[in-house]
Amino acid sequence: MASSLLNGPEKHNQLVAHCNYLLLKLPGDDYILHDMGIRIIVEEQINEKGNKTSRHKTFKIQGLSTDPIDYWDDNKLEKFHSKLSQILMMIYETEVNNSTI
Repeated sequence: MASSLLNGPEKHNQLVAHCNYLLLKLPGDDYILHDMGIRIIVEEQINEKGNKTSRHKTFKIQGLSTDPIDYWDDNKLEKFHSKLSQILMMIYETEVNNSTI
């Protein structure tokens, strides 16, 4: 799927936006992508004011490449997209398996 998105600057921007979307879907935790030399730190804050609850997520990407993902080359960005998708699928499968037990 990701490779079909990479046909120019506009498609590159769409892939960056989708990676950011996937990052925001990650639950608060540390994730290490050894083969990419990257550590993703997701922090989640929940604020309660009266009857309203607000959630705020921040994420940091640490490792060999400290540039924002907007500046990554297409190959690295595509690999990152794939890894994020795999992480989210594993989390979803774990939640489904735990809910059926």
